[in-house]
Amino acid sequence: MHVKVALLASALAVAAVPAFAQQTRSPAVPPPTVVPQPTPQQSTVPAPPRPTVIVTATVPMPLPPKPTVPSRPPVTVVVPPPAPTTPAGPGPVVVTLPAATATATPVPGEEVITTVEQARAAAAAAAARIAAEGAQAAINLDNLATVQGVPAYPNMPTVWPDPNESRGAINIPELLKAPLVVAGMAKVTAAVSPALLEIPPSLHTDQYGRVWYTGNTAQNCHWPSTKCHTPDASVGVLPDITSCPAPNTYGLTYDDGPSNAANASPSSLDLLTALAQQQQKATFFVVGGPIVFAPEALVRMYAEGHEIAVHSWTHSPLTTLTNEQIVAEILYTEALIYKILGVRPRYFRPPYGDVDNRVRAIIGALGYESILWTDVKDTMDTSPAQFPTLVTNVQTWFVQQPGFIALQHSRKSILRLLVQT
Repeated sequence: MHVKVALLASALAVAAVPAFAQQTRSPAVPPPTVVPQPTPQQSTVPAPPRPTVIVTATVPMPLPPKPTVPSRPPVTVVVPPPAPTTPAGPGPVVVTLPAATATATPVPGEEVITTVEQARAAAAAAAARIAAEGAQAAINLDNLATVQGVPAYPNMPTVWPDPNESRGAINIPELLKAPLVVAGMAKVTAAVSPALLEIPPSLHTDQYGRVWYTGNTAQNCHWPSTKCHTPDASVGVLPDITSCPAPNTYGLTYDDGPSNAANASPSSLDLLTALAQQQQKATFFVVGGPIVFAPEALVRMYAEGHEIAVHSWTHSPLTTLTNEQIVAEILYTEALIYKILGVRPRYFRPPYGDVDNRVRAIIGALGYESILWTDVKDTMDTSPAQFPTLVTNVQTWFVQQPGFIALQHSRKSILRLLVQT
């Protein structure tokens, strides 16, 4: 049986990005005007059609015209390592860009946690394992190829978080106090009630996505615990989007990329080729760290008409983080996307679906809408135990039904399965 990557969506009216756009509210500001830029002379590739989406947030920030990335062939962005430098006086150390690393899949068979004492012990052990990966170091990305001819991004960072996800959430004090985060926190505190911002962080009980939620799971609408995605109206935060509004619509989404041939085989580039062959469009929820190692894959995603959305910088469960860390995880990723593409995404997916009303409120204050997935439409493509039945299970979804959003990942595990099947 020859099953391509995009077969998962080929039998339905796949309209992931337009479906999201139909469901979302009108932005507070008009979408940017498309300003054509000169096409490089060596390119003869016609511009592919753009999806009918609004690729901008609704926060008060100058809206850029869309760059003319789609009018040129895929761009290869070379990221040579910068020379190590140490700034004078206090501040983050800027180091050579580290080698690409892959995030491991969770170890099966971990102990079941039933008490808060066990959770605290597990969290301490997890923190120790993360610390053993080494201290985080800020990096310099001045030599990264950037888009030209767009308005300046306010508070564009000069140094960036460590792209090694295994070292945990952003924790360098200087980065958490940078103007980018300070301005973001000002928006949050102006828009969000103190009661929501005072919801205590949960405990991160492994180096992946397990958490012990310390608050009231029902009252705070903690999705992993209760599958609650529509908070009480009195809370004043927007619900998560978990389905496509039109019937028989498969919301095709991919998390955790991008990747390239240097760090995955097959990679996000192979997935893009398969989607192009099937004439499908998808939404890519990208992570800041992997963008550092595969910026050319991000450029190609956007150039070929897919929607770019944010999935944090380190793929940490957000309910375990402080308010400042959540803001940093979102905005450093947004800033890097803008640096490369010149556009600001509108949608955000919390890693592991770990969201409660505090996280929702911060996401909304920064101008984003939270996108989860239809709970029974998780492909489980990060679990090797599910691989033998994954394709046949997904094929059962191709029946008449309400529109849904499916969860896929652009990691090499699922790509290898589908390309080789």
